Amino acid sequence: IGSGAGQPGVKPVALVDELGQIKALDWPAKVKTVDELKADVPSEQAYYASLAPPTFDKFGGLPDSGKKLGLQKNGFFHVEKKGEKWMLVDPAGNLFFHLGICAFAPGDDYTTVTGRRSAYDWLPPVESEFKTAYKSDMGDGVFSFHTANMIRKYGKPFVMDDFQSTMIDRVRKWGFNSIGAFSPAVDAVIQA
Repeated sequence: IGSGAGQPGVKPVALVDELGQIKALDWPAKVKTVDELKADVPSEQAYYASLAPPTFDKFGGLPDSGKKLGLQKNGFFHVEKKGEKWMLVDPAGNLFFHLGICAFAPGDDYTTVTGRRSAYDWLPPVESEFKTAYKSDMGDGVFSFHTANMIRKYGKPFVMDDFQSTMIDRVRKWGFNSIGAFSPAVDAVIQA
């Protein structure tokens, strides 16, 4: 609750800025305005374009490693023992090192705003371009600044399929070859 909230004669003071950050603290990479958030798009695009991810086979395995190690291609992920070492093998018969993220999807970044709206500099109405920043089953009581900031930064509504596609591209560029079982993007990865 904002400072002074609920006290007679004391006007509440917002503790969280319009971007969802604590107002009382400052740090070198703190985004100060929505314009600054939007201005980051070209440098973000340049950063991702500059990355050179490793080469994987279509299953995320190391290409041609199966031939070098004498691994079996059986159409399924499986384990094989070579000497004293166990190896995970992908369906193409290549060595597979699972390097994944447990889950990526908005969901754990919501904050309850019911009863403490005065703590925030900015909360949009539900029926606005920021509708998807509110947890749909909670009305206007639970809000995601992360989602709202994505809407402001990229200038378009939040759509889960777009988010998943962007995240899949990003994690592949970072060298990840898989995701965890707790991500709703599993179907999108399989189809990509």
